[in-house]
Order: sequence, then structure tokens, then C-alpha cells
Amino acid sequence: MNLLPRIAMFLLAVVLAVDGFGATRDETLRVDGHSHTTRWRTGDEYRLRFTGGRADSCDVGWTAFNALADGELVQVQTSRVFHACRRIRRGDETVMGPGPARWLLMLPVLLMLAGAFGWIEFRGDPDDVRRPAW
Repeated sequence: MNLLPRIAMFLLAVVLAVDGFGATRDETLRVDGHSHTTRWRTGDEYRLRFTGGRADSCDVGWTAFNALADGELVQVQTSRVFHACRRIRRGDETVMGPGPARWLLMLPVLLMLAGAFGWIEFRGDPDDVRRPAW
């Protein structure tokens, strides 16, 4: 595999690992609105919009969607790179906790690191004579 795809996979793995497992940002935000979308294939999607910080909105579940009213102050914990919501708290009550997505992120990070270091190879057609065999 060429050097450029390996470098790109390594950098992408580092960015995803920092976003998923790095430090978080805690902000106090005001709930600005609710939006509910029904999709035929994926089901219902619930989103809360915020004002007063870096996080504009968060995808939440039905329970968190109904637990918070417009105008309430909440503490939102977000990742530093992509500003993904990890936790929403109102006072001492956790309205939305961290889900398994953070730990499921380990699989693509590990695959990209293995490809970047050459432990696994991504090859095309083995009968292609234009491509070197390494």
C-alpha cells in the first residue's frame, strides 16, 4: 500500500480517537426548541436545540425530549473535535447519559491503525498486473 493512504488512515484514526476518548467540554446551555422527525425506514428522530454555547443541537431519545422544556438551563457535555453530545444534565439529574457509540468507535479506529501500520492490507484484484504485489 502506498504511503499516502497509510498516513491518511493514521491521521483519521487519531482524530476519531481524540474525539471519542479525549477530554470533553461542559457548557451550561438553554433549551431553545424541540424538533421531531418521523422517517419511514429509521423511525422517529428527536432533536433538542440550544443557545448560549458551542453545541447547537443534540440528537436525543424520547425520554430526554419530553423531560426538558423550552427555556430550561442544562449542562451539556460535548466532545471537543466534532461537538457530539455525550451527556445532558439538569441539576443533579442525568437526562441523557453516554451511549455505546463511544466504545463502538474503537472498531474503525483499530482497523484504520492496523491498515496504517501495514498489519492488514487492503488490496484490489490480485490478477491486476499494473499493481505491485507488496
